[in-house]
Amino acid sequence: MSAKTQTLGLIGGLGLEAGLYYYEHLAKEHAKLHVPLRMVLVHADIGKAMGHVIAGETDLLAEYLSGLIRQLAGGGADVAVIPAVTPHICIGAVEHASSLPIVNILQALSTDLQKRGVKRIALFGTRFVIESDLYGALPATIHVVRPASGEIARIDHLYRSYAVSGQGGEDERAEFTNIANTLCRRERLDAVILAGTDLSALFAYDPPDFPYVDASQVHIAAIMERLLRDSARNDTKS
Repeated sequence: MSAKTQTLGLIGGLGLEAGLYYYEHLAKEHAKLHVPLRMVLVHADIGKAMGHVIAGETDLLAEYLSGLIRQLAGGGADVAVIPAVTPHICIGAVEHASSLPIVNILQALSTDLQKRGVKRIALFGTRFVIESDLYGALPATIHVVRPASGEIARIDHLYRSYAVSGQGGEDERAEFTNIANTLCRRERLDAVILAGTDLSALFAYDPPDFPYVDASQVHIAAIMERLLRDSARNDTKS
């Protein structure tokens, strides 16, 4: 086992609880391996980022995120991570401009769902994620069932309110759970995808009672695999 992993560059601030969730779980995964977590953090302005998303200004969002990644690279990061799903609306442009490799949550989730063999899913997150069927990143073998328009509006409102404030608890979990269980019964879903990283924090200590896949956990596993793989490659070269 390598004595250390690569240095992770994390863009925080795109969801108050999500950034903390990633930090906590990445630290725990490193502790299991008895290696130190090497991480550089920049804090994004969620209002600015979401403003660009809402306005359809994906070019400006990509420019903003690319600037944050340059800061991470300047701080010594080897790999960059955006621990939020909605900003991945422009991930292609960000990857093209980035001097650092990016562990893409859309790619990680697509690969994971194919391995699980799920066929019918619904997405929980912002309306941009839901209405785009996760930006078209999922394979054709997976049928994405969209909630009804009123359900999408409620999911989006609940999710964005929690992502910005970090304030939520039993009432929010109960409402998400009610919508999810209704969808599972009505649409005969294989799983509901928690495709908003703040949902991982909301359900962290009270797991859902509906079939689900946690996109954050899938992403964290992919991050760890990348950090360890790159570290082992560098050790071999040295």
